[in-house]
Amino acid sequence: MFRFGNAASVAVKLADTEGRGTTKATVRATGAQKELFVYQNTDPVSGLVYVNVPHGKKLEHQGVRVQLLGQIITPGSTGGTVCLS
Repeated sequence: MFRFGNAASVAVKLADTEGRGTTKATVRATGAQKELFVYQNTDPVSGLVYVNVPHGKKLEHQGVRVQLLGQIITPGSTGGTVCLS
């Protein structure tokens, strides 16, 4: 869930997550552990984005964009990863 001041809150719900592998990652800003889904390059990614605007408030926007961030781990590599951001 993301918040934009008092204007709106945004939540992303990924589809087909039951049975999907997960990994733990550390949030750099807080040091908290977070469980994340693991996708391969052939896996389709779909879902819904919920934007909740409080009654009486307005939110001007030019669309919604969702960006996936992660790492690529190549099979047989010696632990080398490529960070995507």
